[in-house]
Amino acid sequence: MDMMDSKYQLIRQRLGTRKTIFQDFRALTRYLVFDTWDNLLIFMMEKLEIIQNMTNSEEIIIFDTG
Repeated sequence: MDMMDSKYQLIRQRLGTRKTIFQDFRALTRYLVFDTWDNLLIFMMEKLEIIQNMTNSEEIIIFDTG
């Protein structure tokens, strides 16, 4: 997983620390099976209400305003 992935960055912004996001990865993958890391990230984005009803074909673009 590329730490510069836009989905990862959006989730990280919401959850805060890197430690928190990896604790969530561990908890989710302990009980749920995801075909790909991308599917895990999309699942997390939907549940965190970062993006509603996102599909694999959509691309997220982050603009740095700072």
